Amino acid sequence: MRPDGRSSDREINVPDMIQTQRKAVETALTAIFTKLKDDEMAHRKKFRDRKLADSFPSTLNYYHEKIAATIDGGMPPSFGAGLLEQVAGYLTTFKDGLRDRGSLDALRERHYEIESLEYPIAELLAFFERPKESKLNSKDASIFHFYIRHHIEDLIAMAKEIDQEYEQEV
Repeated sequence: MRPDGRSSDREINVPDMIQTQRKAVETALTAIFTKLKDDEMAHRKKFRDRKLADSFPSTLNYYHEKIAATIDGGMPPSFGAGLLEQVAGYLTTFKDGLRDRGSLDALRERHYEIESLEYPIAELLAFFERPKESKLNSKDASIFHFYIRHHIEDLIAMAKEIDQEYEQEV
């Protein structure tokens, strides 16, 4: 419509208009993709040397063996409790590492796995520290320990996968 209020006709080449819009959209999407890729690479570079798998020491299997020995009565309960508290600390370190990367909420199922370890750890600690008040007997404690150990092994495998991802270029 013209300023004087009268309408005017104008010829528009629709195929040319579509082509122009496609190029504009392609340019915008390419710019967005490049920005996201650059941001991802900067994020990976920031954490590349901070391995999540390092949250768990190589001595973890030894700890589990000694925790199992404590459950069987071969070690003092305070020894098993101390080792289990260290294992819980490694889980916290791992969880903090995921949080620092902004990956904890994005990996909801792993967040659940980490949280699901809190109960068996607390119950096993009670078994060691307050055996008369504990709901567990030694068989229950062994099952809880088995659960803890194998879920931690799954988390270690996940940590290694994430570490490998961070080593790669996008």
